[in-house]
Amino acid sequence: MDAGGLAAIIGQVLLVASAVVMLAGALTILPRLFRVRRRGLALSAELEAARLELEKGLELLAERSAETDEILKPLLRLRRWAGHPLSIALFQSYRRRRRAL
Repeated sequence: MDAGGLAAIIGQVLLVASAVVMLAGALTILPRLFRVRRRGLALSAELEAARLELEKGLELLAERSAETDEILKPLLRLRRWAGHPLSIALFQSYRRRRRAL
């Protein structure tokens, strides 16, 4: 066998050996890759559940806020009326009359 043929055979053997080493490395990483994928999917599911719960909470908050606004309408109207300068002057005149009596 000449040197060129021997070098070709050694090159092919090294090529096959490197392919085997790469395949072994990929096989050792595979279980970890599946674990990471499974954890990622679980985290994604948790985030989706949290997002749905948040949306439900925000919807409930909007409903309660609208209900509170509806309940407070008469009180806000009364407060606006009681804070008017003419209403204040009327109350002050009643107070002065009571003191005078």
